[in-house]
Amino acid sequence: MLQIRGMHTLIRDQDISKHDFIFYSDRLIRLVMEHGLGHLPFTEKQVVTPTGSVYTGVDFCKKLCGVSIVRRLDDVTLAQLLLPPIPARQ
Repeated sequence: MLQIRGMHTLIRDQDISKHDFIFYSDRLIRLVMEHGLGHLPFTEKQVVTPTGSVYTGVDFCKKLCGVSIVRRLDDVTLAQLLLPPIPARQ
């Protein structure tokens, strides 16, 4: 897809801003996850909606476990997370 190639081009550009790099890399990660989930086995499942209608949808065949992987933190961000806040002067 041209959209994916465009995002790959942006995140590989040495002149991209940090904000844009994070935005486009997060978007690419979501697309990869969505594509991967589409390859998992599903079974048909019927549910009753709040209006009482029956909806036929799908359900995963097996239970899933997701693991969130945190990006590398720079030293300043890590220090902000680990050090106690500096009290405000009054």
